[in-house]
Amino acid sequence: MFYNQIIKLIKTAVYLLPVIILFISHYITINPILHILIWEMFALPVYFLLCENKSTLAIYLIILSTAGIIIEIINYYKSLDIFSLCLILLIHILVVLINSIAALNYNQVLQNQIKLQERLKRLAIIDPLTHLINGKYFLMKLDEEISRAKRENKKFTVAVYKIVNLNKLESGVRNGCLEWNLTRIAEILRQTIRNFDTVARLKDDVFAVLLTNSDLEQAHEIKERFEKKLQENVNTRKWKFSGYSQHDNLYVLAGYAVYPKDHNEGQGLLEVAEQNLEVSEKNYKYKVTQDWLKSERYALMEQMSASLAHEIKNPLTSVRGFIQLLQNREQDFHEKEHLRIILDELDRMNKLIHEFLSFSTKKNTRKFFDINQLIDDIIFIMSSLVHDKNIKIEKRSELKNSLLYGQPEKIKQVFINLIRNSIEAINCNGKITIILQEDGNYLLMSVKDNGCGIDRETIKNIFKPFYTTKETGTGLGLSISAQIIKEHQGEIWVDSERGIGTTFKIKLPRN
Repeated sequence: MFYNQIIKLIKTAVYLLPVIILFISHYITINPILHILIWEMFALPVYFLLCENKSTLAIYLIILSTAGIIIEIINYYKSLDIFSLCLILLIHILVVLINSIAALNYNQVLQNQIKLQERLKRLAIIDPLTHLINGKYFLMKLDEEISRAKRENKKFTVAVYKIVNLNKLESGVRNGCLEWNLTRIAEILRQTIRNFDTVARLKDDVFAVLLTNSDLEQAHEIKERFEKKLQENVNTRKWKFSGYSQHDNLYVLAGYAVYPKDHNEGQGLLEVAEQNLEVSEKNYKYKVTQDWLKSERYALMEQMSASLAHEIKNPLTSVRGFIQLLQNREQDFHEKEHLRIILDELDRMNKLIHEFLSFSTKKNTRKFFDINQLIDDIIFIMSSLVHDKNIKIEKRSELKNSLLYGQPEKIKQVFINLIRNSIEAINCNGKITIILQEDGNYLLMSVKDNGCGIDRETIKNIFKPFYTTKETGTGLGLSISAQIIKEHQGEIWVDSERGIGTTFKIKLPRN
């Protein structure tokens, strides 16, 4: 503070001194050279003016001092020799040059200091990895937005996002790849939100977004778009080169807080959003745990089913053999009919056991295969079975890349089951269409028919084991199909309308 006051006094003295001395010189007699050099003092403030970026005023002063010197030289021309004139001009030029060079050097130092301060300030508010603002600066932005929202009587939403399964990526790839993905995630989030929204990285895999003039519905839509872009751009593109084969998708968990409904202060809004995120995390972990327990139960059931099927199959073979021996004896019509029914039921049980064993023991290695070719092969096989019913099976493919990573035999089993269901739903003169489409890093596949359709109650239970509405069905075909699609990290669902037709839809990741 004291230093600044001294500098101000020096500047004032430098500005006023030439005027005072020039005024006094008119009332006293001094050497002509000194009188001329008084004008030189008007060039002294040039240094301070240039340092303060007042270049126009500095130029005026240089012109003023130069003009004053020239006028004084003209006045004292007769009393000055050539050496004195040259000396005066040289002194003037040196003063102007020295002031200018000193000022330029000062400005360079000043600019460097300003840049350094800006860099330090930026480092204090910017996350160096993702180049997003940090949590501290995000709170400042929140307070600014609250002031604006109060003035304009507007609302806004604070969203806190956590990326799920990023820890699996961290354990499966090198650090450089993880950092690349974090940077990519931040870039995708910036692209997803609007230009006037604010995004920050709070910690690790947790990001916060200030969504101006937005409600919960809009905030959730942004979260869904963000998650979809993550799954399309981060999972499969950079993980592969390091040998990482994890197929778990990245998911986004979210917590929201709306101003002024949930809180009227920035810190409070952020805390509410983080608390809601914790609830989402707990729900997600509960769901993952339940899915794991369910898969364990399925695995146990699979083992038990295989063991039970083997135990039952052997005595069934013996029973069937003895029934066939009985058929060779003379019997009346009723006895023959009873034996026929027994054999039919035994065959149905054998079919059920075969499906159990087929599902539980068949192991297929995953590989890349051409889904177009697979569907063509299935259509060729199934078309021969529906020739008499005059049912047409066709494929409509919109795929630019038809490669899919999975177990081709199991995928084939799924489509055979779905097409067989469609055939059974059509009396005659029907049409079954298999549609293949792309959706980012996913394939959308549909089996559409114009059969009798399925009622709502059946749709609710259609993928449950042993659920069937057919007299001869086992109720395992669609259940097995759903399990196969789940093993491929995909989804299967059905849309149907009575009297119109049914469409089974499958969504599978490419790899």
